[in-house]
Amino acid sequence: MPTTVDYPAEALKALREAWAAVIADYDERLLNSERCVQASIYHHLRMRLKVEAGFKIFIEPHISINGEKPRYIDLLVSHCHSIVLALELKYKPNSKPSNPSVSADLTKLLQMKYRRASADRTTVEIRRFLAKRDQKIALAIAPRSFAVFAAFVKQKGFYKTREEFWQEHRRATIAPNGQPANSMPLRLAVLLAETELGRETAETFWAMDKTLSRAMLASSGA
Repeated sequence: MPTTVDYPAEALKALREAWAAVIADYDERLLNSERCVQASIYHHLRMRLKVEAGFKIFIEPHISINGEKPRYIDLLVSHCHSIVLALELKYKPNSKPSNPSVSADLTKLLQMKYRRASADRTTVEIRRFLAKRDQKIALAIAPRSFAVFAAFVKQKGFYKTREEFWQEHRRATIAPNGQPANSMPLRLAVLLAETELGRETAETFWAMDKTLSRAMLASSGA
């Protein structure tokens, strides 16, 4: 029987590999801003997720779900006609991002991720591209899609555990129903690059639920 490919898990595995390469770029003093980090992520992801295999990567796409107020997402990965991964990024290598800014990013990710009913279509608008055809692309949100928060932070200035991270932000993170997102989100990942003067940058990966942990073990062949 043919094997069904888990494209969201494939995209997340590629992102983890790309993130390690981005950290290496930082340690080589090649990155000095959030836009540089975005460019590095795109480059290393594109090396792993090929257009010929059906993957597209959008940087700061202007998206709207069912005609709601448009918003920007830092990075979006689609496979064919489905969104498989969405990422929000912060670059604060000398400190940590503010709590309101992290909560705002988590709200954007979760409100998009959980709007995945068959009637919920995400419109991705490709701006600054001149063509006669319609510039908007309609994408579905894959049921097994991943939301990822990634950040460069000072090693001793952020969070010790995933539980501490979520407890600090859960009350300010708004779920699609308009209420605080109290429970730990499913299929949410946190990627940290922890900087320290005179040392190599450390990587931290938190799977915010057991489903995601199993998916990562499966994608790695463990």
